Amino acid sequence: MRLRTERRDRWVPHTIDGRTTLVNDPVDITVPALPRDWDTTIRRGVDTLLVLMLTAAIVWSTASIGSLLDRRVDELPAYAAAATFDAAWIACMALEWLARYDPKRAAPPRRAGHIALLLAMAAIAAEHVIDDQWAVGLVGAAVSLIAKALWTLRLQHTALPLGTRDQQWVDQQRAELQARRALGLVRRELAGIEETAALTAGRHMGASPDADADTPHDAPADTPDIPQVSAVWAPPAGTNKSELILAAASSLPPGAAPRDIADHLARHGHTVDVGYVRTVMSRAKKPKRTPRQPTLPEPGPDTVGRGGGGYN
Repeated sequence: MRLRTERRDRWVPHTIDGRTTLVNDPVDITVPALPRDWDTTIRRGVDTLLVLMLTAAIVWSTASIGSLLDRRVDELPAYAAAATFDAAWIACMALEWLARYDPKRAAPPRRAGHIALLLAMAAIAAEHVIDDQWAVGLVGAAVSLIAKALWTLRLQHTALPLGTRDQQWVDQQRAELQARRALGLVRRELAGIEETAALTAGRHMGASPDADADTPHDAPADTPDIPQVSAVWAPPAGTNKSELILAAASSLPPGAAPRDIADHLARHGHTVDVGYVRTVMSRAKKPKRTPRQPTLPEPGPDTVGRGGGGYN
């Protein structure tokens, strides 16, 4: 059995001048060592080599294709365009990895990655074939092919195929997740629309009293428009202005301002002065006074017979 030394903290009491405190006194102990995980070590080594090979393939491909394009365009746009060849099949390979548990979704990026790889290899070979360097062109094109092939093997080693029932279960769970995500997006969009409509309506209501600041609110309307009567609230018939104001106030939220009550009545075809509304509401808020009842003395033995001498 393999052993290893591990340092651990140990808190011990320490006294100086009669005062005791806990101090840290580290101690080394021997514990069994876990066996080396060779699978993880090899996997990390392979991943490191694949990253280095992919970097070399990108540099080689960009340099070769950029040299080809540099014959017609400037150097900077030429090498920028050359980098897109390898970036295309690398992006397709990343999409294939994200859809590793969905064969139907992984198939399109796999095919697109193969097409992008063939285009990159053709461009690399063309740069050297023009100069009659066929061997260099073929070997250079094989660099991207080797990098792509090794990464494909790495993906297949990790993304193991699922059974038929397991695949159906995964598909159903993914479909439910996508439905919830789509529903969340729809609800967020609907909430944004409702919030925008509420802000717009509030802005119009806040700006309407100031539109005719020079005109008294109790003046009759100059426009011949017929006021629209709301279907939600209808004023009671045969009531005076005071009762009409109280009825309108009861239909509005508690604490409505006199201006809001007057505007509410105006929208229903009743013009009322804001000052009169304020007076009616202030009277309605005052508690009614009840007449005081006279206090009668409680009957007792001393009160019997007063004034009349009592009974013999």
